[in-house]
Amino acid sequence: MTYREIVAEVERLPQAEQHSLLKWLSQRIPPKPRRVTSEIPPATLVRGIARPTGKMPTDEEIRDDYTNYLIEKYL
Repeated sequence: MTYREIVAEVERLPQAEQHSLLKWLSQRIPPKPRRVTSEIPPATLVRGIARPTGKMPTDEEIRDDYTNYLIEKYL
């Protein structure tokens, strides 16, 4: 049966049977994954993702941590 033949047969069905068929089809066809389209820039969506738990480190703590990282890396 071709698409046009199926459409013609569905159009001949009473409205209640058309709704029943539509419900049946919607339950059988898996939904397509939705693509998120947003006016919000992607960087805004991930803001705060790398925020540390607890209190924020001070500038001095960050500088010391980075210094220790470099010492470990190059020594």
